Amino acid sequence: MGRLVFVLAIVMLVSGWSSNVRSRTQAAAADFCVVRIPTWAGELSLNYSPDCVVLLEEFLDCLLYLEGIYPEPLGSCCGGMKIISQWWRYRRGRQGICECFNEFSADFGPIDSHRLKVLPEKCGVMNLQLPPISSENNDCSKY
Repeated sequence: MGRLVFVLAIVMLVSGWSSNVRSRTQAAAADFCVVRIPTWAGELSLNYSPDCVVLLEEFLDCLLYLEGIYPEPLGSCCGGMKIISQWWRYRRGRQGICECFNEFSADFGPIDSHRLKVLPEKCGVMNLQLPPISSENNDCSKY
């Protein structure tokens, strides 16, 4: 619905409406753009390093599986893995994921390295190979 309103606002701006209606429409479209563009910009910036907070939000539900609390990953964990795999397609994204894991590895509980390795496969994400999470920092330049 939001994109439809945006498209209609653009059509009204381009069409030959009266100047009074046009100025009100332009103001409404400008207000709409200010609110919406950051969301779309986030969707389009996957080839850049992910924000660590966003990455951790996507990864949080996986900790229950990785720490051995749950026998299988939750659906929400797998949804997060699919999002993380989009960053993984780009070099800067892979390095950002690695840097984030390095920064917060001490805050995680004990991670089962085998579970970490098989997590993407268990979630049906084949193009993702997560870096190790340990007390030793990874060399993120190799990703």
